[in-house]
Amino acid sequence: MKSDKKISLGRKFDRLWNEAKVDSVPKKTSEKIYNGISGELNFNGSQKIMKRGLTTLLKYAAVLMIGISLIGYYFFSQKNTWDSSVVENKLIEFKTMSERQSVRLEDNSVINLLSNSSISYPEKFNDSIREVFLNGSAMFEIAESREKPFIVHQGRLITQVLGTTFAIINDSLSNIIKVYLHTGKITVYNESRSFEKVLFPGDSLFYNRLDDREVIEKLEMDNKVYIKDASTAINDKMSITFVNVKIKDAYQEIQNKTGIHIDYSDIGIGGDIFITLDYKDKTIDKILKDLNSFSGYSYTIKDNSVVIKR
Repeated sequence: MKSDKKISLGRKFDRLWNEAKVDSVPKKTSEKIYNGISGELNFNGSQKIMKRGLTTLLKYAAVLMIGISLIGYYFFSQKNTWDSSVVENKLIEFKTMSERQSVRLEDNSVINLLSNSSISYPEKFNDSIREVFLNGSAMFEIAESREKPFIVHQGRLITQVLGTTFAIINDSLSNIIKVYLHTGKITVYNESRSFEKVLFPGDSLFYNRLDDREVIEKLEMDNKVYIKDASTAINDKMSITFVNVKIKDAYQEIQNKTGIHIDYSDIGIGGDIFITLDYKDKTIDKILKDLNSFSGYSYTIKDNSVVIKR
């Protein structure tokens, strides 16, 4: 008779368990709880039959244990999700002081930061976009990805690419940001979209930060030539950046910025060598010697001109 009661009680337990079961609890967890309770009650053993009210107790015990397991499972899964989100969105800031340094991103894009510049970027890009924030100047070699455009924020100026090499130079003295494209194609625009320009290899864009607008022509200071005494001015210091330009064009830019006349009419194919150099407070003598080191040329001063010769 007692055996029959045990069997009946066991069936009630099974029925109550099925009623209380929560589908979102993992199967292994559910089975573990069930086996633990039924083992403790020993429906098939020789223990005495529990008194009236056991049915109610079983119901609440089962629901309580399932509830605890469900809550634990929920918070565990939420914790994993939260931790993953934090790691994915963590921003890293990299700064340079007096020297240029390189940063390789997780997509294998390379950012060459010029002096006194910084870049902020996520440790891991999301599935739809690659986005970084630049303060200062840098040259970029972007890994190609047509599914995930690469966007550089420089204040209110935005440069968007799919995969290319380009440079963003911040001229703090004139409040001009200069964008130079080497390879590929990029789109440059401001936050308000009052202008938008597509650049192709060899193109450049000048942007006035104060007026939040594109500068169509180079600054007037870049186009004027002031005649100076070459023998003394050659030791003046200047800051200048050459981004993928020919050596002969670098000579011309030095002339435009300093007013020192530079005669490079006698140079040959060495003047067509492309260089990328960045200088801050260096003498013109030092810059010219560096340029000549690439071509094998030298310079002399004659009739108030710097003459580049083979």
